[in-house]
Amino acid sequence: WSLPGVYNNEHRTVTHSGVVGGRAAIGQRVVLDWRTGVENERIRSSSLGDHERARGSGLLLPGVLLGRWSLTAGLRYEVFEDYDSEALPQGAIEVALSDAMRLRLSHSQSVRQPSFTELNYESPASLGNAGLENQKSETTELRAVGDISENSSWYLAGFYRATRDTVDWIRATEESLRWTAENLGRVETDGVECGVSVKSSNGSRALASYTFLHKSGDAEFYSSRYAFDYPEHYFLFSGLWQISRLVGVELTQTFRSQVDNPMRNSSDSAYNGSLALHLVTHTMPHIQFSLMVSNLWDDDYEYFPGQATVSPRRVSAGMTLDW
Repeated sequence: WSLPGVYNNEHRTVTHSGVVGGRAAIGQRVVLDWRTGVENERIRSSSLGDHERARGSGLLLPGVLLGRWSLTAGLRYEVFEDYDSEALPQGAIEVALSDAMRLRLSHSQSVRQPSFTELNYESPASLGNAGLENQKSETTELRAVGDISENSSWYLAGFYRATRDTVDWIRATEESLRWTAENLGRVETDGVECGVSVKSSNGSRALASYTFLHKSGDAEFYSSRYAFDYPEHYFLFSGLWQISRLVGVELTQTFRSQVDNPMRNSSDSAYNGSLALHLVTHTMPHIQFSLMVSNLWDDDYEYFPGQATVSPRRVSAGMTLDW
């Protein structure tokens, strides 16, 4: 990047982390899951500067089994070097309605530190914000899963997610020249997802799923890069046809209908498919060779609004080794 006038940023990040956890059984019906961890993160950057921070976490999650019912309720605790500590409740209740159907209601809370980029980045196209707070989120979900037959199953879920101090990159107005990292306040997400899967004894399988999302918030802006740039409707189909023990053909097809974004230069719809041929040999059954075609239909959807980084159709080969 020695061309005159071209912005150049070089950085190196180093993260050290460690986690220890376990499960203790208390009698026949009670279990206690626990986990503790620490992390140190450091960056040396020509644009962002030099920064370092640490965090620690702990989790206690007791659970009890009562016949067809199971209940877990506990607490996750996060300690930050640069922000206030956070106590985050976790819990779920699940019931087996029958041998073929289960219902689960869960609630979880989490917290995310703004990245060094969101806090400190500065370039001709983007500007960070050192005043960002930790982003807190809470999610409640009701999920049903069941078996249609011995080789097929389904799931259906509805969920609600709310984030506070939501961090996003936005263009504040149509005349804005840079993406800026901002606190969008509270963002609420409602969603529904469902799916069905089938598999056969020879290894063939198929999966179809659908997700619907709707988001709302009070912040005003011209364009959102992430938080409010999302697929309202997302379909996925994936199938593997195991022609024989040695040969398989895998097809994956997705369709997304993205919300309107004034910075996106392409269509708001994307049809992305991939096709793969998998081969194994009699002499080396633990090695699988694959030939893959990605972006099968050569779709020109712009995944990041305002950034023409379209992935062209491409062919690749790979090898998977099991031992």
